[in-house]
Amino acid sequence: MSMKAPNKLIQVLLVYLLCIFVNFAYAKEIITITGSTTVAPIVKASESQFQSQTGISIIIRAKGSSAGIEAVAKGEANIGMASRPLRQSEQQQWPQLKTITLAEDAIVLIVNSKNPISNLTRQQVNELYSGRYNNWEQLDKELNFNLLKNQHIQLISKKEGHGSLSAFLSLFGLSKPNIQGRKMYFKSADASQFSSLGASQVDTAKQAMTLVARLKNSIAYESLGTLETLKTDPLYTQIKILNIDDIKPTVASVTLGEYPIKRSLSLVIDQNKTNPHVTQYLQYMSSPEGKEHITTHGYIAK
Repeated sequence: MSMKAPNKLIQVLLVYLLCIFVNFAYAKEIITITGSTTVAPIVKASESQFQSQTGISIIIRAKGSSAGIEAVAKGEANIGMASRPLRQSEQQQWPQLKTITLAEDAIVLIVNSKNPISNLTRQQVNELYSGRYNNWEQLDKELNFNLLKNQHIQLISKKEGHGSLSAFLSLFGLSKPNIQGRKMYFKSADASQFSSLGASQVDTAKQAMTLVARLKNSIAYESLGTLETLKTDPLYTQIKILNIDDIKPTVASVTLGEYPIKRSLSLVIDQNKTNPHVTQYLQYMSSPEGKEHITTHGYIAK
């Protein structure tokens, strides 16, 4: 055997070991953030600037609040995104989890731009989703609903696992829905029977906006902050945001406490695990730069 063969083998081994080292080092410069589709735009907005300052990359997976909370608890993500509080069952099962409030966000109702309605009471929202009304004419006989005449109201809801669904139920006095196939059926918290009027289920605000723009008789609930990020979308002109109890939902009215239908947006961590990159990210998001990402997306920084 010539001397070249061992030298060649050594060179291959060195290259292999170097690749392992580089990959290991690179992996250490990544944090994974998973969860709420409402919080995800804030994290996405912070990604570039945070990476340029720290060299730490962020992998973002928007799968819903429940998925994010569970991922952190099981060690599958470094940080969770949640648009609802931890449930009592989650706190008991995973006492190591801690939430850090990032912002406040309003829940708003959207309808097709051709729908003549402009205001609903909180009670009417409850009654719409719990099945008291089958069509818009029953809701307000003084308005001209000719375009929607003889059309059943089409309800739209976020899928189970989304924090926006949990917030909507709590804020409007509705019970956990009954899911049958692609439909979701609601009832008022004090009622015994579910509505026979099923809601279509969506994952994202874009999907909700698309359905509302297409279906003149539809109604959906969404995050005000998320809708702010979609203002440049052509579909945005085909929907309208309703007043609730004669109060217009805006960033100003939410900040001043005039529009009360709001919830907290949080990051979730495992406080038993020490990760300097996670600490850096939390510090960044509490800085003026981090809070700017929150406010520019229509949320109220905390």
